[in-house]
Amino acid sequence: MSDKVAVVVDTNFIIQNQKLDKKIAELQDMYLPYVTEVSVEERIAQQCKEAKVKIESIQKVQDDYRGIATVKLITSYDRRTKEIRTEVQAAYKKTFGACIIPLLRDSDTYAEVLERAFVKTPPFISDEAAGVKPGGKSTSDKGFKDSLIWLSMLHYFKDSGEKRVIFISDDNGFRNQSTILCAEFKKITGKEIEIRENSYFRELCQKSTTDSEEKKNTSIKEPLPDVRSIRERINAVVNAICGFEDEDSWGE
Repeated sequence: MSDKVAVVVDTNFIIQNQKLDKKIAELQDMYLPYVTEVSVEERIAQQCKEAKVKIESIQKVQDDYRGIATVKLITSYDRRTKEIRTEVQAAYKKTFGACIIPLLRDSDTYAEVLERAFVKTPPFISDEAAGVKPGGKSTSDKGFKDSLIWLSMLHYFKDSGEKRVIFISDDNGFRNQSTILCAEFKKITGKEIEIRENSYFRELCQKSTTDSEEKKNTSIKEPLPDVRSIRERINAVVNAICGFEDEDSWGE
C-alpha cells in the first residue's frame, strides 16, 4: 500500500480525453491512476460497434453498386473485433500497468446488481432522486454498468490499494448521490473516497505539478564551512612550502 492517492477515471472521462496516455501522465508522482476493467470492456464494445456500422455501410455500397464497381472488404467483422480487443487492452495495459481494477464476473455480484436495481440503490437513480412525483413514470434501470464499476471498486479497495481514493466521473448516478456512495465506501473498505467531476482532473494535475516542482526546488542546505579551520589549514600549507627552520652559512 503506497502513500499516493488513487485516482480512478470513469468511462465518460476516457471518452472526453482521446490522448488518454498523455493526460494520465500529467498526474506526476502524487497520484496513482486507475481504470476499471468495466470501462475498458465498454470502450472495446463502443469501438466494435463503430466498426460494425462501417462494415455494414460498405456491404450496402457493395449491394447498391453491384455490376458497376467492386468494393472489397479487407477484413471481416469477427477479425476486426479481435484486433480491436487486442489493441485496446494493450493500450490500457501500457497506460495503467497493474492498476486495472478487475471486473467481478461471479454470480453473487450479478445477484447483488439485480438487488440494487430492484430497490434503486445508488448508483441506480431512485424516483425521488430523479424528481419523479408519486404516480409518475418510474426511472429506468439505467445504472447496471455503473453498479458493476462501483462493486468492483468496493471489492478491490477493501483488500488492497491506497488509503485515499478519488473517483472522477460526470455520471449523475455517481455525482448526485455521492454522499450515500461515499458513506458506503467508508463502511465497506474503511477508506475515504471523493467523487469528483471530470473537470477536477485538471486541478489534480496542477497540484501534482506544483508539488513536484517544490520538491525539486527544496534541497537540504549544508552548514557553512568553518572558516577559521580553513584559514589555519591554508597557513599551514603556505608555511610548509615557503618557511624554513634552519639556514647554514651558504644560505640554504
